[in-house]
Amino acid sequence: MCVSGVSEAMALQACRLELELRDEKVASLGRELEELAFGGAAEEEVAALRKAKHALERRAKEQEEELDELAGQVGLLEAAKVRLEMSLEQQRKEARRETAQRDDELEEIRGNAHKKVRGKKFFILLFFAWSLLLLFAEAIGDSDISLCADFYCFCRPHMSEW
Repeated sequence: MCVSGVSEAMALQACRLELELRDEKVASLGRELEELAFGGAAEEEVAALRKAKHALERRAKEQEEELDELAGQVGLLEAAKVRLEMSLEQQRKEARRETAQRDDELEEIRGNAHKKVRGKKFFILLFFAWSLLLLFAEAIGDSDISLCADFYCFCRPHMSEW
């Protein structure tokens, strides 16, 4: 329960206790009124007691209405709290899903980049071997470099990937 809900619940409990005290006081005044009526008390005292009784009853009724209103507000606040908690949990799930999706995309990008780098390394090595083959052919004075030409024809289509 949130802080405002707790304080409202405490206020609600305090109002209930005050109502109980007032009910006891009304009952006590009623008993005193009966005692005074049978004891020969003056009419003024009886009228004052009746007036006090009516004022206390009216105040008790007002406090009961206020208590009902506070209970309704507590209910509304608790419902709003539940809605907010549900919304927060939904947003957390969405954030986790988006994060997982981004992680998957990054992993795919990393994998593709790694494959591309491996491919480039392979063709760089092939090109280096072809260059060495040409140098070797020149060094030995081999005028028939058909092997070198075949190697070049193999590497040529892949040179654009470098």
